[in-house]
Amino acid sequence: MEAEEDFTELADELSLDDFTQDEDGDLGWHPQDVFNELLGTSVASKYAFSTEIGTLSQPIYDEKSKPIGYWLVNILERQEDNQAYVEVILVGSVEEADIVLRKLIEGEDFGELAREFSQDDSREQGGDLGWVSPGTKSGAFDAYVFDPEIEDVGIVGHFPDNTVITTGGYWLVQVLAVEDDRELATEDRDFLKNKALSAWIDALWDDPENEVESFLDADKKNWAIAQIN
Repeated sequence: MEAEEDFTELADELSLDDFTQDEDGDLGWHPQDVFNELLGTSVASKYAFSTEIGTLSQPIYDEKSKPIGYWLVNILERQEDNQAYVEVILVGSVEEADIVLRKLIEGEDFGELAREFSQDDSREQGGDLGWVSPGTKSGAFDAYVFDPEIEDVGIVGHFPDNTVITTGGYWLVQVLAVEDDRELATEDRDFLKNKALSAWIDALWDDPENEVESFLDADKKNWAIAQIN
């Protein structure tokens, strides 16, 4: 990120996390447990709550899932009835796609690279999908594989697909301010209360010394069912 570029504008443009993109990267004030819930991971908040104010992190790797991936496709053969025999590699970032593409250009084996890098289910078969027809994967996949202007054989770059789920990415985190005695927002307070209540209930169930006794007899059960209906 260049020094003069705006963090929020870049987050809106480039973030692969739906929540941070919607918020333009500005997540506001929250305790750590709430950040973990909002982001679906604790990786970013661990850094945020252990660093100095104003520090922009280096890229922090996270195995979190995200709704985008990048296909590299080798079209081995096409038939006139909209069938194609293809090999594929699905990776989680354009940078990783560039790395794999460079290895392919240098002559490395497609199947071995698929087993090493691909996040598609076909990786165990070296990326070999066999004969496919439209609808096998996604609209983005079909647009490339069955595009008559694409050469019949060979790999031409890579392309994104926002209908697939891939894992792995990097957080950039900047802490703007910290307040130890800041009043919690109502939503955060309710979340923490509910989390504490759930933990307490789970502990009761897990304690072997506790006995759970039901006072519901047949009449009470029938009454409850009648109220629902």
